[in-house]
Amino acid sequence: MIEFMRSPTQNEREQYSHILRFKESFFDFPEGILCFDDTPDVLIKTLEGFWGVEHTRLYRVVLKEKESLEQRIVGRAKEIYESSGGPPLYVTVLFDSKTRLRVRDIDSIAASLNGIACRYIPTVGGSFVLEGWRFVSEGCSPSIQMVFIDRPDNSCEMFWGVGRGGAVPDLASEQIIERIRDKETRLGKYLRKCSKIWLLIVEDGFTPSSYFVISDEVKKQTYKSSFDRIFLFRNFSREVIELSVEP
Repeated sequence: MIEFMRSPTQNEREQYSHILRFKESFFDFPEGILCFDDTPDVLIKTLEGFWGVEHTRLYRVVLKEKESLEQRIVGRAKEIYESSGGPPLYVTVLFDSKTRLRVRDIDSIAASLNGIACRYIPTVGGSFVLEGWRFVSEGCSPSIQMVFIDRPDNSCEMFWGVGRGGAVPDLASEQIIERIRDKETRLGKYLRKCSKIWLLIVEDGFTPSSYFVISDEVKKQTYKSSFDRIFLFRNFSREVIELSVEP
């Protein structure tokens, strides 16, 4: 059973999704009613009293900001295309990793993407692979590297998304220590509501900014903390890694 103490924000819904997937993936998750709140993010009503789970996530800040802008551009382009009444398309856009994106450019780049899609609507079952540089002379932003357009059939749903790629960085133990230290400052507040408190550190893995190579050394290291248990959860693969903790 799940209870919400108030209407959750989009960011909180993502947190709750992580916690629910962790619950489904971890055999030793306590039985009880989940109450989504704050400080900590989740309280679990068990027969032994309240347990708490505090959530935090790992990501590369600069890349996450770029991903957000890319998604906003493609989302806006999709809105423009849908308003024109064109047939359903699968459109995937690959952006140039070296080109800086700005909020003020969202509408103009989106308009360029819509223009490309409208010009290259495939026949049913067909597709186009378009290189962005071919459209720069027409005023298209150099930030667009590739555009993939597919038209499976007339009854398919509209899907526009951002293609991803690039090198995957190693996760450093210092990044985990930083997340632990940040949450340790609130332990007193957490323990006012629960008798036991876990820390859930999430590597989402669905976007490049949230995907890392995690070495055995990082997994086996002992971390100093007053949390009862600390878990590193790889959301994409549902891998649960319990980290060694000492006070």
